[in-house]
Amino acid sequence: MFDMETQKKEIRKQLISSAIIYRNELAGKSFLYVYGEQYFEVLFRTNSFKHLTGVASSLAAEDFYTKAKEAELEITQFGFSADQPYRTAKKKIVCMHLLPRLTSELVCVLKDLHTATFTYKIGVTNLEFTIGLTDNLDDTGNKIDDRLVPRTLRIKDKAIESSKDSFFVDYIFSKGAADTKYSHLCYASPDAQIPETIKSMLSEDLK
Repeated sequence: MFDMETQKKEIRKQLISSAIIYRNELAGKSFLYVYGEQYFEVLFRTNSFKHLTGVASSLAAEDFYTKAKEAELEITQFGFSADQPYRTAKKKIVCMHLLPRLTSELVCVLKDLHTATFTYKIGVTNLEFTIGLTDNLDDTGNKIDDRLVPRTLRIKDKAIESSKDSFFVDYIFSKGAADTKYSHLCYASPDAQIPETIKSMLSEDLK
């Protein structure tokens, strides 16, 4: 028999554990994705976490993330809706635990990723799940910098077929969000060569 309270308690556990993974491996970091001569940067902001989980909550995005990572999130502080149903949230939270794979393994870069409600200029997928990226904006809608931020997480939604074009990534680098240079190599295609277009963005030992 389906017991929503029991299911929400399980979802709460998974929200907490995925928030800890997000804190330890993604939050406060920038990632540089390189494909051919092209590249883009992704910033995993703490207030992006809520959007990716698939649950509904009246909590502000930053408060939701803080309560989750501190294991203070209550089952009364989140729920589900017609737009954010339980069955989808259950699947998304599994992918939240695997989200760091999109920063450390071979992934596909998507151009103009179309969904039913929005077109994302850039997406990143491992074919199991996909994140759609949008501009890094402040609370008033002004662009902060040229980095992109995750806005949606989608599961097995034929992302490549829903995009204008797709490319396998050659490199992924990371750095602290406030650092000047990318200092860590997360992924490299065996046959790729670092393009001149990004060398000024890398620490000396990576060039």
